[in-house]
Amino acid sequence: MASKPGALVTAAADPYVAYLSGASALRLHERIQQMPQSLFAVTLGRPGEVEMAGGRIALHRIKPELFGGYAYDPRVDGFVASPEKAVFDLAYLAAMNRSRVSGSLPETDLKGLRWSEVQKWLRRIPTPRVRASVEQALDRIRQQHAEVAD
Repeated sequence: MASKPGALVTAAADPYVAYLSGASALRLHERIQQMPQSLFAVTLGRPGEVEMAGGRIALHRIKPELFGGYAYDPRVDGFVASPEKAVFDLAYLAAMNRSRVSGSLPETDLKGLRWSEVQKWLRRIPTPRVRASVEQALDRIRQQHAEVAD
């Protein structure tokens, strides 16, 4: 990609703020080996896939109370979710059945992930039913990677 991923995501989500998350953020944090086919981004704006000269961006909309957990990263010229928030976003979007997000993370290293930080995001979900669904998705991710660690 000619343009940096963060700059592409910012342009695609304009006028809303967006950050790299999911597999894209986990790749930047060296937690996943596979190169994602498209950039995974979270926004408060309109969801959808955007084709740009630098690649394909999948924009996923998330509720304002769950938007956060990211910081500016000069390597990508944009905002990137923490590893914990990237895992939470995947579980949340998978539980909500949003835009074909599976919540599956092949070849991912989650050793040292601060699950207490993930739990803080989980507690921000106001609806008990939704919170339970996301918790189940997080449990599936955790179990998938517990087997890999053994």
